[in-house]
Amino acid sequence: MPGNTKPEKARAAKKKRRRIRKMGTITDAQRKLWQAITSAEEVLLDDQSDSQTVLKAVHAITSASTAYAKLVEIGEFEKRLEAVEQLLKKRQNGHPQYN
Repeated sequence: MPGNTKPEKARAAKKKRRRIRKMGTITDAQRKLWQAITSAEEVLLDDQSDSQTVLKAVHAITSASTAYAKLVEIGEFEKRLEAVEQLLKKRQNGHPQYN
């Protein structure tokens, strides 16, 4: 019977999770990237890490740091844009202080 096998149930559960999951925010992404950076840093600083693992950690930190910096920049632009939009809205509504 279709739908009763283990793989089919697993696929159905995965599909359901994808539907339920909502899109994350920039803050969520920043938090996750920061966790990735600190995790990679732990590997980098671990005395037990071999040179190959250290190089992978360096690469991971570099990549995640670049993405993190971009997200911070985007967050700042969003705040500034929101302030400009608020000012424009006040001007359009005839607010005497902003005309």
